[in-house]
Amino acid sequence: MSLVIDIQYMPYVLAAIVVILITFKSWKWKRSLNYWRDRNVSGPTPVLYFGNTLTALFKPFAYTEMEWYRKYGRIYGVYGLKRPALTVAEPALIKQIMVKEFHKFRNRMPETDPNDKFPRQMFNARDDHWRRLRLIMGPAFTSGKLRRLYPLVSECCQEFMATLDGIVSAAAADSGGRTQAVVDLPALMANYSVDVVASAAFATKAHPYSHPNHPFVVKVREFNAFNRFQSLATMCLPARVTRSRVWKALTSSDGQSPEVYFTRVVQHLMAERKKSDKNPLDFLQLLMDAEEVTEIVADANAGQTGSGDMGAGGQSPGELAATEGRRFIGVSAMKLTKQEVINQSITFFIAGSASAANMLAYCAYEKF
Repeated sequence: MSLVIDIQYMPYVLAAIVVILITFKSWKWKRSLNYWRDRNVSGPTPVLYFGNTLTALFKPFAYTEMEWYRKYGRIYGVYGLKRPALTVAEPALIKQIMVKEFHKFRNRMPETDPNDKFPRQMFNARDDHWRRLRLIMGPAFTSGKLRRLYPLVSECCQEFMATLDGIVSAAAADSGGRTQAVVDLPALMANYSVDVVASAAFATKAHPYSHPNHPFVVKVREFNAFNRFQSLATMCLPARVTRSRVWKALTSSDGQSPEVYFTRVVQHLMAERKKSDKNPLDFLQLLMDAEEVTEIVADANAGQTGSGDMGAGGQSPGELAATEGRRFIGVSAMKLTKQEVINQSITFFIAGSASAANMLAYCAYEKF
């Protein structure tokens, strides 16, 4: 009889447990969303479970930030879901954070799922991992090595100008010279940046103007596309779901995510270059050279790399490492792994092309 009674009351017991768990979870969320208020830092009011992210989903983030800046001042606190973040718009403090004491603020977001290999790149690396990547990759960006990429960029620029001239000439011919050409500047600059980065990173010509459906172009566009509902689903669903291969395949146009596509491209290029004697002058080759480095000492009294290239401020790589010795003390002699080479190459391509395209489009708009 007692067993029958227990079974009868079981739904109520389960309902009580669910209510208790939801209440406890809500209490923890509310507690975390009081972080800035407890420290007397003003900012927009967060929404339970979403923080301040919903505002950015339904309104351009640039306008949102400007509104918050005017309302809360140069320093205010926001929440990415339940994670607090401080927004700083004070020039002197920005310089202190980004330059003078950057070694204290190098970390961005926490480490992601270790099974998700793509985010393991310098933008997401933390502490000693970031210091190690920064020290090894620094010599790849000296002025001498970057100067070797000028011919590739110049070739892309000439193709861009030819395409622009073609658009203007076609518009003039159609109207008999009576109207000016209308140029979709963001799209044109996006194609130009893809062409430059593909050439400079992988020594590959994508020809985005004449081949807009080239896989390079499509996958970069897909990676940078903003889907409001997909972003909302990503925030609501568990991390295991959104980082799974099934999710990435479902959210891509052809069942293959941009990360998977570019990983296979880089792996193929690396294998081909190791088999042949050809070493193109591109970013991938610079990283592959860093992969073969056997000794880079992060000490204020060491760091000579044997190269005559000049880095920032006219310093050689050795002088640059000595200057930044305080930041890199404790980093053991290491080299890039194959997976790290792949990750840095992918990040350089799909993240760098979008930022470059936006900057060029805005500059051209302001100029003309």
